[in-house]
Amino acid sequence: MYKCSEPSCDRYFSHRSSYRNYIKTHNNIIENLLQEATIERRSNILRNVQQANQWDGGFVLGFRGEIENIETEFEEHMDYEIDKITNGLESDYSEERNDRINEADDREIDDKADDREIDDEADDRNNEIDNEMDDEAEFEDDEVEFEDEIDEIDK
Repeated sequence: MYKCSEPSCDRYFSHRSSYRNYIKTHNNIIENLLQEATIERRSNILRNVQQANQWDGGFVLGFRGEIENIETEFEEHMDYEIDKITNGLESDYSEERNDRINEADDREIDDKADDREIDDEADDRNNEIDNEMDDEAEFEDDEVEFEDEIDEIDK
């Protein structure tokens, strides 16, 4: 014997096949009832919404207009913020780029100054060497003159 598994049902079945058919039918009936209840609930909701729209039609349209205005203002504000951030990034980038260019120029100026110092030192050394050579040449000239004077005195 088979008993229906539904708590509200007290039926007993002698064959498994009859029990199975009963459950299928029973489940179909329950599903149909649930579907009808769902359809009725939806139709009631739709009816209520339609009545509310008819009654508050102008009110709802006013809200839609305000919502669109708020959305437009929000989009404009976001565009402004994005532009502000973008311009800030661009100015930061250009400042950073200018700083790098200035640093490179400063290094180039320092390198030129170093080169000038090296050139000045080399010029000073060359001048010292030239002066020494001039001094030696003068000394030799003085020596030759001195020898000439001695030769004249000896004569």
